[in-house]
Amino acid sequence: MPPRTQRAAQYNPVSKKVEVNEIPVPSIKDDELLIRTVAASLCHSDIMLVEGQIPAVSDEPVTIGHEATGQVVSVGSAVQGFKKGDFVGFINAYHACFKCRGCANHYIYCTSGSMVMQGFSCDGYFQEYCAIDAGTAVVLPPTMDASVSSPIFCAGITAYHAVLKAGLSEGDTLAVIGCGGLGQLAIKYAKAKRLKVVAVDVDDNTLATATASGADHAFNSRKQKDYIDQIHHITAGGCDAAAVFAAVKAGYDGAPATLRVGGHLVVVGIPKDDIQVSAFDLSMCKYHISAANNAANPRQLADCADFTAAHKISSPSKFYKLEQINDMIGVMQRQEMAGTRMVVKFEESAASSRL
Repeated sequence: MPPRTQRAAQYNPVSKKVEVNEIPVPSIKDDELLIRTVAASLCHSDIMLVEGQIPAVSDEPVTIGHEATGQVVSVGSAVQGFKKGDFVGFINAYHACFKCRGCANHYIYCTSGSMVMQGFSCDGYFQEYCAIDAGTAVVLPPTMDASVSSPIFCAGITAYHAVLKAGLSEGDTLAVIGCGGLGQLAIKYAKAKRLKVVAVDVDDNTLATATASGADHAFNSRKQKDYIDQIHHITAGGCDAAAVFAAVKAGYDGAPATLRVGGHLVVVGIPKDDIQVSAFDLSMCKYHISAANNAANPRQLADCADFTAAHKISSPSKFYKLEQINDMIGVMQRQEMAGTRMVVKFEESAASSRL
């Protein structure tokens, strides 16, 4: 039996601070799973909530976090395919239908009327126990360690989709622009698909992590003013595609110039300011543009998990305790991650001791 109460890192819209509070362990509906959280990781969109870019839906505190893994504690009466003890990964599309035209693009556009975003509109995953929609979960492959794989279930699926959207073939070259946690995973997915990778960032430590992740070439666009010329030289005309993970507008400014004629720009990162593109260049097919995100139906989620496990892909990560959540937020706000994800590991003994 789970305990009655638990610790949770919650954003308080009134104080505009993240606090570790004692809250009840949730009950579940017939189509839900109760999960003991094993690990949860911090995402840039969590910071967007804290900084007010994503508006709070009420004045009540809400548990942040939407990127996690856990172990099934109890199974709703209408749920099939899961059992107590299963280790699972899950996304925050709480009660999305995954059938409508909106969900075919992103579950935030679900027309069912019942979908809410965990970690934003209702409690998310920086808490010891979570109630999740069983339709948003997948049993982890046997070789995937739940304690280190939480980044796969937002950052990972986003990076995986970005590499797929690039539409490249073995031997083609992908530029990864912005080599934070998502970019590092994109490098690993691209190398697993036998692509050449050019990493671009403004931080030497992040680029060192990118090289360790498998990037064939790495350029500091702030220091190496001729980096675009160098990219065109080593690729004999430009990259076949560029996936932009940078969350600043400057990351997009030089991205089209890294491409060969007819190359593919994949939009992923979300800067505060809108990006600008040339209508003339697009109409003349100088390059093409598409986008990738974290939306995944159960089949897509399983595909990503299986590919990740088969190629032994993991995210460069640093690990914290729940009480250090504000330290984690500060590191991300100062952009000091150096290409790593920040992960809270929940101790089973600590959760169990609350019985």
